[in-house]
Amino acid sequence: MKKYLALEDMVNTNCAMVLDIIQKKGTVSRKEITEISELSWGGMTKIVNKLLEKGYIIETKSDKGTTSGRTPTFLSVNTSRNFIIGLDINLTGLNAIVINMAGTVLENISAPAPQKNYAEFLSGIIDFIREITEQFEENSIISLGIAMQGIVDHKNGISVKFPGVEGWENVPLRYILEKTFGINVFLEHDPDCLLYSHLQYDKKENITLLRIDKSIGMAVALYGKMIKGEGVFEIAHNIVVPNGKHCICGQNGCLQAYISPCMKENIVCESETEMLVEPLAITIKNLSNILCSDKIILTGTLMKHKHLFEQQLDYRLKKLACNTHIEFSEISGYAERGAALIALHKSINSLII
Repeated sequence: MKKYLALEDMVNTNCAMVLDIIQKKGTVSRKEITEISELSWGGMTKIVNKLLEKGYIIETKSDKGTTSGRTPTFLSVNTSRNFIIGLDINLTGLNAIVINMAGTVLENISAPAPQKNYAEFLSGIIDFIREITEQFEENSIISLGIAMQGIVDHKNGISVKFPGVEGWENVPLRYILEKTFGINVFLEHDPDCLLYSHLQYDKKENITLLRIDKSIGMAVALYGKMIKGEGVFEIAHNIVVPNGKHCICGQNGCLQAYISPCMKENIVCESETEMLVEPLAITIKNLSNILCSDKIILTGTLMKHKHLFEQQLDYRLKKLACNTHIEFSEISGYAERGAALIALHKSINSLII
């Protein structure tokens, strides 16, 4: 973690902040941006000029003049170009959206999952993205954000492991897609994308998200900011039941050992979900204490069957004196939207003033 904020970081952070102000206000004057952002007039002007140059924002003149005879001008987000793709890659299918610079969804596209081997799965991803880009004018797509299951090295854009796809290990997905399509690509762990999407409207600051499918993924926000790091928040193989069920990792009592039997070929096993309640309640209680979570969001395929265990889980949490608010969330649309928003904000942060 940096112990100081470099000048370039300050400029990039301010650049994203200015765009965020324009997005939220709809139309805004330079004077208002300066007042809201507390930037100097010169600093604000440099950022606005760069955003105008890139076509991220546009300038319009008011039809009302001032007493000095000058025509006031206002800034707004350019919604007619510079589009971003958000893509959720998972074993059940490919789901994507296209948004403009204001975050408005322009397209929703889905396709079945490609075949379960490396070559065919990668080829299917590329064909799917190409199908999307061909629907828009050349060079109108500026970036692609990907929500990826499995183990992800987001800094280097590498999909380290994607369970369920034969031969898929240490795939430099960002490099492959940037070379293929000539746009910026941002690869993210799918729980991070899900939580990022929630953070756009959730007022709570300390939030933990658990995505439960055939395994479990986790994302954390503290004080309204995402906490990220290679290999952190991997809880699947934490022991929650000493000497409990045997896990594929070789240990006994891992959380994973109680999650994996719950879904078999997308069919839920009711008896296994009953056995998951106690380990999941213990996990939630511990996370609530360690991370001071105001809210814990449970999402993923298993949440479609929450009626099988919701009451029992609530009962066990009360027995454990866990008062954290629990929210059950359908996964639909959140992963790809979060991926698109991360790509949008990272694109702005990469501007060089």
